[in-house]
Amino acid sequence: MPKNKRPAPIDRIAVDTAIWLKALLFGGSAEELIKMAVTGKVEILTTEAQFEDLKRVLQDRLHFSDTAVAEIREFMESATTLVKTPEEPAAGPGERLSPLLQAARLSNASAIATSDGARFMGIQDFEGIPIVTVS
Repeated sequence: MPKNKRPAPIDRIAVDTAIWLKALLFGGSAEELIKMAVTGKVEILTTEAQFEDLKRVLQDRLHFSDTAVAEIREFMESATTLVKTPEEPAAGPGERLSPLLQAARLSNASAIATSDGARFMGIQDFEGIPIVTVS
């Protein structure tokens, strides 16, 4: 196997930005999910919009340095698959589809992981893709 090639994962999981924040700041189940991606047990899907959202939170709210944010981004890029999403996602008349849901839809994700169960207000799946809460 090439040096930087991860083994083929079993599951493709679109994760929300809050999963990354919890993994970075608190560890726990969110960190375990990220570790599973690093070891090739799952494939984590992300988008450029999610990278930018995380950068904004880390710098503007948590005052991380540019260097720290760049190192986190480099790590994220090594542990995830970047899903290219259209600039204006079509969800329905007058609606926008979140980058998380776009990534799930475009990449045929096997699950969507969120740390904020209230965000989906009891919805258990999106277009047949299960939504799971990681605490």
